[in-house]
Amino acid sequence: MSGNYSKSNGESILTSTGLVALPPTPGVPTGDLVLFNADSYGGGVSATPLRHLTIAASFSRALSNTLSNATYSRNNTEIFNAQLQYHLRRIGLLSGFTRFTQGISATGLPPGTANSYFVGVSRWFDFF
Repeated sequence: MSGNYSKSNGESILTSTGLVALPPTPGVPTGDLVLFNADSYGGGVSATPLRHLTIAASFSRALSNTLSNATYSRNNTEIFNAQLQYHLRRIGLLSGFTRFTQGISATGLPPGTANSYFVGVSRWFDFF
């Protein structure tokens, strides 16, 4: 079992190379500042309920806001991943599911979601 949490906030300025964090600097026009605030959290769990069977799942979410004279944006990113592994003698089965969602309010579009599924079967050989 695992878990995480982080928080950040501050000021930056937009330059030709992107956003650059600012140390406290007098004289920077407040109209040029980009304020940001973000939180992220997540967790995961893994279990082996039967011999040779492993089940794992994890979830992460990040929420952030940016504010400047030009725009305000509320951003959301989520990812969920689940996986199942089963090994019996020389045969292995691996399957999983991933769901990724991302939304950026400044674009004016609804959040986008992508789902991915996979299944694999393997067999190993001992030639020597």
